[in-house]
Amino acid sequence: MSKENIYMKRVSNLREVMRKKNIEAFLVTHDDEHLLENTAKNFERLKWIVGFTGSAGYLLITLNELFLFVDSRYSIQSKIETKGLKIKIFNVFEMNYEKFFSLNKLKTKNLALDPKTMSQKLYSSYQEVAIKYQIKILKLKKNLIDYIWIRSLKVQNTKNIFILNQKYSGMTFVEKLNKLFAILKQKNVDWIFIQNSESVAWLFNIRGMDLPYTPITFAYSLISRKYIYIFLEDPILPKNILNFYSKKVRFVNFLEINKILKKMKVSKQKILVDQNSTSKYYYDLLQKNYKKVFNDTDPVCYLKSIKNKVEIKNLIKSHIYDGVALTKFIYWFKNIKNKVSELDIVNKIDSLRQQNQEYLSKSFPTIAGSGKNGAIVHYIPNKKSNRKLNSEDILLLDSGGQYKLGTTDVTRTLSMGKAEKIQSLNYTLVLKSHIKLNNAIFPEGTSGAFLDYIARSELWKSGRDFAHGTGHGVGYCLNVHEGPFSISKNNNIPLQEGMVFSNEPGYYLEGKFGIRIENLVTIKKKTINKKELFKIETLTLAPYDIDLITKSLLTNEELIWIKNYHNTVFKKISPYLDRKEKNWLFKEINKL
Repeated sequence: MSKENIYMKRVSNLREVMRKKNIEAFLVTHDDEHLLENTAKNFERLKWIVGFTGSAGYLLITLNELFLFVDSRYSIQSKIETKGLKIKIFNVFEMNYEKFFSLNKLKTKNLALDPKTMSQKLYSSYQEVAIKYQIKILKLKKNLIDYIWIRSLKVQNTKNIFILNQKYSGMTFVEKLNKLFAILKQKNVDWIFIQNSESVAWLFNIRGMDLPYTPITFAYSLISRKYIYIFLEDPILPKNILNFYSKKVRFVNFLEINKILKKMKVSKQKILVDQNSTSKYYYDLLQKNYKKVFNDTDPVCYLKSIKNKVEIKNLIKSHIYDGVALTKFIYWFKNIKNKVSELDIVNKIDSLRQQNQEYLSKSFPTIAGSGKNGAIVHYIPNKKSNRKLNSEDILLLDSGGQYKLGTTDVTRTLSMGKAEKIQSLNYTLVLKSHIKLNNAIFPEGTSGAFLDYIARSELWKSGRDFAHGTGHGVGYCLNVHEGPFSISKNNNIPLQEGMVFSNEPGYYLEGKFGIRIENLVTIKKKTINKKELFKIETLTLAPYDIDLITKSLLTNEELIWIKNYHNTVFKKISPYLDRKEKNWLFKEINKL
């Protein structure tokens, strides 16, 4: 049976379930019960039903039609992965839900959804539309896909849980809790509920391997000054973990939360809840028990976005280790005698990172797109799509690692042979954009949206742009994509010293090639004329491809910046290279 037929069979089976339950429309979210960017394999419901593998998206299925909502990163990818399934695809940034219902003349009496896989914020958006169009929302006790997809729903492995030592975290969990308590006091709330497992991981210096690429264990937390609960799928933990937290923290099963709320008698108290990271299911549960639910952004998200001195020091080390692996890869790639495939490239860079003793895992699936595949922003090669590189190809390699010393993410676009003029031209323009952002000096209060404008302005001069953010926050031994801030058009959160983010402008020519250049950077204070300002300091250490640069397009200042950066790369990386690699790197960076 073909891939298309497998998915259509699954859709047909789902529709049978819908008919039996008198459901006219059902919303399948990418999110699972934990509302994180990445999902455990057994919870990839959206991927299972139609084959879409992106990290964000929603599928609306009616008895006769399929509608897929994705963001601009997946506009090409979604068409390829769902080809033959008769799915209408919409960009979520261009299409609000009211406009969608109106445009498609949808007349459904009801819309079913799983309240455990949808945030309170998203639910509210659908609820507004439902009221206007007289649609009844059905909150399911069991996800409809789970009637036809038979598998184990147990995903937690407590044997892999470990404590991130203070030499890595820089702060004890007690110190972090005290920072949180100060914020709760300021906001005049008694409790906080945290469903974001990444926030729980940072707050309690606890890590695990329940997810690929993000070293967390699935956990929620209910916190007051007097009581601290961590909810797990399996609360039976190793003795060393229990002893570490002593009696300050109580570990209980997810299913016990309702029982605990009733036992604690919190009906007269206030609780802070983040509507973006709390499911509709838990939001309703908390509303039933507390006097008032105070809707606000999870304060831990902001606390963990500002890296402390120890974390920054460790991140610098992790980027040396990561830079060594990538530089060794570039040397190998530039000296290949035989043709290699995209999967060969993935295996090579992954194996080089694994040689470091601090290495835990990849920080995301390695993106290795050559030729036309490079134009697919988040292209992940597989056996079917895998292609061998030709001499005229350029390779977009976006990869990273999870270390106890931090999280890395770096993109280099590389040429196999002599670059074509159109490739070199666009690479140089992207590099100019990359440098312009890196050289930005800005005052306190500046947002990511302003820096996004600075980066894009260099490409706008020639009528070019890219359909993704210029940068994203990066966690510390956590998610490589970390909020709440980003370098993007609509992010107005003020930047602060210690924040770490990516600088990754790009340019993509569909059907031809893709170009992206990415370094991770951090924000430092800089005093000019007695005025305290912010500057950007680069963490990533790996050479750019000199063979792709059109020198005449660069200013003298840009040339000096590249030379200085490459000198730093050589100084930091060369002690870890063998003689051939070191000689090659020296010659390479002095070509320009």
